[in-house]
Amino acid sequence: MVKILVCGYGSIGKKHTANLKKMGAEIRVWRQRKEAAADILADGYVFQENLEQGIDWCDGVVIATTTNQHIGPANLAATEGKAIYLEKPLSHNRVGIDVLQAKSANLVVEIGCQLRQHPVLRALHEAIHSGKDGKILAFQAWVGQRLDQWRPGTDYRICYSADKERGGGALFDLVHEIDLMTWLAGPMETVYADLRQNSDLEMKAEDLANLVLVSQTGAAGTVQLDMLSPAYRRGLQIVCEKAVYKCDLAEGKLWRLVGASEAECIAQTPPHYQLSQMLYDALENFIARVETPSLAPHCSLKEGIHDLDILLAARLSAANGSRQAIEKAT
Repeated sequence: MVKILVCGYGSIGKKHTANLKKMGAEIRVWRQRKEAAADILADGYVFQENLEQGIDWCDGVVIATTTNQHIGPANLAATEGKAIYLEKPLSHNRVGIDVLQAKSANLVVEIGCQLRQHPVLRALHEAIHSGKDGKILAFQAWVGQRLDQWRPGTDYRICYSADKERGGGALFDLVHEIDLMTWLAGPMETVYADLRQNSDLEMKAEDLANLVLVSQTGAAGTVQLDMLSPAYRRGLQIVCEKAVYKCDLAEGKLWRLVGASEAECIAQTPPHYQLSQMLYDALENFIARVETPSLAPHCSLKEGIHDLDILLAARLSAANGSRQAIEKAT
């Protein structure tokens, strides 16, 4: 039985823990706030008070703390040679990232960009990388929903998503769309960003982020991330030399458009598909890698670092009002 230490027991930590239970893993849960132990125990899990002892006990660590607290547990786990699953984004800055990269060079590391598991997006990835429609020329992605609609019954104002210092805000918390563009169109070279707070939400972070990205192959496009849309919206477009792919994730359909002919729906989510399945599938792949380390990651540490460098470069771009090269931003 695989032994997993879950770090963090907020919304995402609870989901990971429940999924691990379904997978038959032996679980302990560590949370920095010791007063939260009662919730963990009430849900039937073992509370691990000491982080170092928990890491020594486990085979792998699932890190689902607030973004600004990711790297400490990750580096402790890497020092002890443990497998690591890190929720997205990797961190809120680059402190400790080079150390993690060096220590985990021969370890299993997975970044929790579970949107890559979506069946429609996997079909899109396969289609555009088959080469039949030529190279990617342009792209767009967008996602939006008011933050106070995300987690009914909770006060959004005290959640880390509303606090830039803890890794919240539209840019960092909605990194999935940026990751999708790097997964589909390749690594990015430059970014121009505009970050602002346009809604009446009481946040300590931007609720709207607009990015112009240029890939290393010359493809260019935009990504819009918001926490202010009154209705949920999510989609993307990929423009290739011979076809345009259009995906509406809210309805779960992928269309291929060529010339003046009618659009062809080439993929859609299966009946009764639950979005929570993506989180389960991502974690299941990690558990498979813990048991068989030679298996490939679905989102590697290198990719997670590149996503982080895009975020940091975007923040720098917004501050100085100019296009920014994507490198080891600080």
